Amino acid sequence: LHPHAAKITAIDFSLSTLERAKRTAARLVPTAQSKNLEFRPLDLENPAEVHALPEFDYIICSNVLHHLR
Repeated sequence: LHPHAAKITAIDFSLSTLERAKRTAARLVPTAQSKNLEFRPLDLENPAEVHALPEFDYIICSNVLHHLR
């Protein structure tokens, strides 16, 4: 991450996945840049939670399609 990078928000339904992502970030991202990271549990199937999210400029999704109906 560049020190002046925009904020990065990691969203997942699984708390264990978010904890693993936090550990990986702690290992790979310098402390001064870690303030740009947010890890947020969220159920994307809950409209109230989704509508409460801020706007994002760019979204990357992975391992999501198999959850969609």
